[in-house]
Amino acid sequence: YTAVVGGVLALLLIGEDKKEILESLNYKDIVFFFCLFIMVGGLDASGFLNIISYYIWIFAGTNEYLQSSLLLFFSGIFTIFLNAGPATAVFLPVAGDLSYYAQNEFIFWALSLGVCAGSSAALTGATAGCVASNYMSEYGKKLGFPETEFNKYYNLSFREFLKIGLPFMGIFMVISLVYLWVRFV
Repeated sequence: YTAVVGGVLALLLIGEDKKEILESLNYKDIVFFFCLFIMVGGLDASGFLNIISYYIWIFAGTNEYLQSSLLLFFSGIFTIFLNAGPATAVFLPVAGDLSYYAQNEFIFWALSLGVCAGSSAALTGATAGCVASNYMSEYGKKLGFPETEFNKYYNLSFREFLKIGLPFMGIFMVISLVYLWVRFV
């Protein structure tokens, strides 16, 4: 609400051309996040996210370290294919359900570290990966390389990034599990 009120006040008080400002807004991102939170709210209201937290709780029992380890693993894997923002939005209610019984921030640290690990594994895991790939592709085209040489040096594919990113994700998850163990157990 604060951002909307601030934006409306800025539009009312600014002396610039309001139509030009409204046209320069990136409404696609706003609509995307609006729809994302509606979808996550629907998944939460339908009980689907409660089922995920229930199965984590059934498998791990009251062992908070095992619960957080499973959340770290599942959120990391999910982030590889979606993105860090949507993965966090989806798994936040799951972490909330698990932390309700555990009564500590242990679960939220696991969610944060899992999403960070997953975002480093694939090109689609973080927005920066897609942006970097597009800039690299545009740069290669501007240089005027032949198609074969362009694909060899300036085309970063999902599979190529995954070959390098998955081992880093594994290392990140192992370090995260050790960190959670040392910090909270």
